[in-house]
Amino acid sequence: MFLMKSLFFLSSSRCALRLSGVLPAVTRARSSVDSTPNGKFFQKSFFRGITSSRNLTMESAAFAMDEIPEGFRAYKRTPLFTVDNIPSLLLNRHNTKGGSWGKILVSKGSLEYVIFGPPERVFILTPDCSGIIKTREFHKVKLLSPDTEFHIEFYAANPDEAQAPKHVPTETI
Repeated sequence: MFLMKSLFFLSSSRCALRLSGVLPAVTRARSSVDSTPNGKFFQKSFFRGITSSRNLTMESAAFAMDEIPEGFRAYKRTPLFTVDNIPSLLLNRHNTKGGSWGKILVSKGSLEYVIFGPPERVFILTPDCSGIIKTREFHKVKLLSPDTEFHIEFYAANPDEAQAPKHVPTETI
């Protein structure tokens, strides 16, 4: 028995997350389901016992938002992006340079942040929930409302040696 192709739940970072792909059925349901206008969001413990085709459990880091590694420092920042000035590169599959991590900070509205997998993860970012971009991880964003505003900060262990993004305007922090 298999579950639907896309599942929504609240990740440990409190960001809404959609996990795509076919997953084996729940073996132990342990908490309630919350309904929202965007679909169903589940508590993390509801999925204890679910594994993906790569045998990753909900308890693994594969389903949580990553964190900027300890000791990394911000070195560049983009201007504020809106529906009027977002570079098309960000709306399509792309990745960061090796050694650079990013943090997507939404100041207004909401943003869909897709991390290509497997498994593919889709986070809904808001002013209360930022997104982390791992080095060289393929991803894209999509504005979910016409008033969305966001910017990206770039981090590296050694900012003096880090490569700045070439196709996105940035300023030094």
